[in-house]
Amino acid sequence: MTSGAAATSPAGLPVHVIAREIAARRLSPVDLVEDCLARIARLEPRLHSFVAVHAAEARLAAEAADKAIRSGHAVGPLHGIPVALRRAIRRRAAGAGGAGCLAVRRSRRR
Repeated sequence: MTSGAAATSPAGLPVHVIAREIAARRLSPVDLVEDCLARIARLEPRLHSFVAVHAAEARLAAEAADKAIRSGHAVGPLHGIPVALRRAIRRRAAGAGGAGCLAVRRSRRR
């Protein structure tokens, strides 16, 4: 991959590098998700950036992406890369978002 601290923490790499490493099978989505979850666990007590972390779902999605990529069924260059959603984005599966976002509060009144 690369040298230095980034080599030990794929979550710190730019997304284009992560995508290249996953496509080349030098990095698995499972390892990437575990690294991201470890980083969240380490930094979240200080940053308070997340309302909820869906670790189990992230692990399942990473395992599915890894299996698909290994069998040649990647669906695009970002397949296998985890994302964090800002709470102002509505997600039906996890309940309504909002967290103080005026636009979301207004849409709930309708």
